[in-house]
Amino acid sequence: MACGRRLHLTRAVTVLLTVLGTAIVVNISPLGSRNDRHLSPDPRPGGLGQDDQTLPARLTAHIRDLQNELETKRREIAEYKESMDVLVSARKPEEPKFRRLMDARREKLLLQVVNTDAPAGANGTARQDPGYIGCRELEHIKVTGPAGSGYTKVVQKGEHNGVDVALKSVAMSGHDMRLCLDTGMDRRDCSALANYKIVKEVALLQALAHPNIIKLLGYCFHGGEDGSVTSIMELGGPLDIINLLQASWEDRFRISLGLAQLLAHLNSSPIGPVTLHDFKLQQFVLVDGEVKLADLDDADSYAPNCHDDSDCTLEFPGTSFQLSCRQGTCSSWSDKSNLYNAYRYFFVYLLPFEVPEALKPLVDEAMNKTATLQWSSEETASHMERILDMYQSGAYLHREGKSDITSYKKVPQSDVPGVGDFDCLRSLSRGACAVSVFDAQEAASMCDREAECRGFVLTNRKTWIGRPVAYFKNDVSSPVENADTILYTKVLAPT
Repeated sequence: MACGRRLHLTRAVTVLLTVLGTAIVVNISPLGSRNDRHLSPDPRPGGLGQDDQTLPARLTAHIRDLQNELETKRREIAEYKESMDVLVSARKPEEPKFRRLMDARREKLLLQVVNTDAPAGANGTARQDPGYIGCRELEHIKVTGPAGSGYTKVVQKGEHNGVDVALKSVAMSGHDMRLCLDTGMDRRDCSALANYKIVKEVALLQALAHPNIIKLLGYCFHGGEDGSVTSIMELGGPLDIINLLQASWEDRFRISLGLAQLLAHLNSSPIGPVTLHDFKLQQFVLVDGEVKLADLDDADSYAPNCHDDSDCTLEFPGTSFQLSCRQGTCSSWSDKSNLYNAYRYFFVYLLPFEVPEALKPLVDEAMNKTATLQWSSEETASHMERILDMYQSGAYLHREGKSDITSYKKVPQSDVPGVGDFDCLRSLSRGACAVSVFDAQEAASMCDREAECRGFVLTNRKTWIGRPVAYFKNDVSSPVENADTILYTKVLAPT
């Protein structure tokens, strides 16, 4: 039986790589017929034509993309064996035990997990975290609906002890499973290969814990020869670019800061610098306003080998960067790749708009240095933390001494709810001008710059960094009592 399984999994890996290569040919024919009706037919059965140079540009680009995908799959299987050895040796003693996911000698998926359903000492381990979710707890999680899906996995929403969670498992009718089954492999072997990605992600989540990485709440290794696994994580909301652009600058800066801190963490991780190969909005979620990386199955510690600097060109659409070759490896490959992706997918949309005027030079510097990769992720995170400190402390206001608000009348415990609202930049609320301020003096200065502003209401509502929220009004003539607010009305000079 053991020999039979070894042959099954050896065949599984081999056929998977073969079918990915075959997919290049499979995808070419339909694309050619759709995109170029004048493409000459290939006289060879199953061939591409006498000369690849005759192929249309879109078709050759598609071939290159598929070839890159094939190389990525080959590299992931080959290099992940080595990276998991490093990860295991670097793990902390109190973390759940696990082994590398593919044994080089047996080519069999392995996962040494804490059996949370066994009595203490039954397998030499005991549950250390009382909130940990294992197989026993998984049986009692109520599935409340779908949360998302991809090529390999399906994500469902669940409820555990009144807390919303996300459940990840293999999508048995998903793209990767269908592709595998189409080769003639049996469902057991295809499932084992698909579950490999979830197992890998569980291991990485254990090793790379960080406030900006989704929290692993537990997992269940169901057993069986297909290596079926369900992972349980905290539930986040999707990132939508339209909603992000409509958010306040303060909230958008929070996301940018979190990303910079995440990349700095990945650059000095226990398994070495980590590259996020599938870097896009869909890989991240928001949890209580904090951005978190939610998908790690396409992350690894890969960096290209090189003979000289010419082998280390980091290419992106429309631009490229020349890195250095050091000791046979392209230096800072992971960090620079991650940082430029963060710039082009996030920073360029989130940072430059509606910036407080005094912070604009610092934000512009961050944009310029990340766009040209002059900074590392650590330098980027340090710079953004400086911006945060200035914004939170009020240092950006550059005040000299204390100044009283002489042009405004202070009316304690008063408000003008639903009256005199108007739209303004940096607003935290739609249909109103609600802006975070350092104090009443800054709010008064902002009101002075708005021609229609007649006063403002300072509330006890606080933003994520503790700044109070002020509502600016163009009508303050009918105040009502409110113990939680202070009304400031502009004292107009006599005409």
